[in-house]
Amino acid sequence: MQSMVYEERPKFVNFDVIPLETFNNYLDNAEVIITHSGVNSIISSMNRNKPLIIVPRMKKFGEHVDDHQIEIADLMEQKFNVLVAKDTTQLANLIEQSKEHKYKQYQSKSAELIEAISRIVNE
Repeated sequence: MQSMVYEERPKFVNFDVIPLETFNNYLDNAEVIITHSGVNSIISSMNRNKPLIIVPRMKKFGEHVDDHQIEIADLMEQKFNVLVAKDTTQLANLIEQSKEHKYKQYQSKSAELIEAISRIVNE
């Protein structure tokens, strides 16, 4: 993997794939996070209460095999009030907006789900 050293703080950083520790470090230090509609990327950003913009990858641009990322982005926008850019011309405006925008915090339901499954299995 290529090592990056910066004289100044970069305006943006992008990667194809990075180790989890590096990913988390960048999230922790980011001022604004712009991500595709990957659920892990979204939830990891929300858990850090970071300004967040989702830009779903779209089938029409050959970025994905279907438009499930639009569906995820729409759900996050409706349920959690997360900012979504379906057109990159919106990004500059959304970046500024994201610094003051508040979205609803994500609450994991994993423990409740595991408990419910355990009750069913143990009956």
